[in-house]
Amino acid sequence: MQSTVYAKGKTERGVAYVKGNGLKGRTFASLAEENEFLADWELRVADHRIHGTTRKQVKEVFERVERPALLTLPPDLFPAFQM
Repeated sequence: MQSTVYAKGKTERGVAYVKGNGLKGRTFASLAEENEFLADWELRVADHRIHGTTRKQVKEVFERVERPALLTLPPDLFPAFQM
């Protein structure tokens, strides 16, 4: 399977999409409430949108192309700097 490298700006565009669409004009009483809203919003809205560049449905591409290419995470924590 061919690997694709994305530019930082293209990858981070998803954050702007969530802020401008899913969260725009909304406030939440807690982080748990916000997470619950976003989980539902992702299922109802974000997964079904047509991607602006590829012109394909986001969830369909993820399930068909990206999910099969995912690797299992290692069982141990990633090494990190500790003081």
